[in-house]
Amino acid sequence: MKTRFDGTVWIGAGGTAFLPAEMDTDHLLNTLKMLKNRPAVVVTMVVRDIESTPDCCPFDPFGNCHGDVVKQSLFNITSMTPEQVSAYALNSTLGTAMKAELISRGVNVENYLSMIETPETL
Repeated sequence: MKTRFDGTVWIGAGGTAFLPAEMDTDHLLNTLKMLKNRPAVVVTMVVRDIESTPDCCPFDPFGNCHGDVVKQSLFNITSMTPEQVSAYALNSTLGTAMKAELISRGVNVENYLSMIETPETL
């Protein structure tokens, strides 16, 4: 199931959408830190994205209710370890776009990620 992490637009806490190029460097760094260190927050965002899709497709030619996909997707994201959730977010299309933007600004992203704390447990 697609989530905000499959795109290249960050949706801030207030619902404002930002391209990584529009974000300040400190905002990008703080966002990456949150993606790495707060896997429970990432899970909540993914759950919100999954549940924002309709429960069942109006026309379902194969007879499989969309609700089954939602349930399986919810199970999948909530079954991941904190490290897996953080890796999912950081290596997603969105995470990669944020890291690329920071690199283009001269930030040593690999070193930055290695110095920030380890993920919090769920």
